[in-house]
Amino acid sequence: TQILPYVAFRPELHFKEVTYPTSTTVRVSYYTNSSKTVELYRITLTRTNGIVTLRVDNDYTQNLTRTTSYTRTGGVITSVEVT
Repeated sequence: TQILPYVAFRPELHFKEVTYPTSTTVRVSYYTNSSKTVELYRITLTRTNGIVTLRVDNDYTQNLTRTTSYTRTGGVITSVEVT
């Protein structure tokens, strides 16, 4: 068996906010506290015809952005592109 370090069991402390900037976009933002002074992470989902076609992850703690595009044919995912 593998023993995980104590740090793996610490809960993440954050404040989550879900907003709908447009009718086809959902944004989930994570902040350090309820005053929302420091944004830690953001996930933005964009839908086309009610189906997610784009996901953008912004990690502000590491200054990283990852974009994932989904292409569907007949309702089935045929391509996933991550940049």
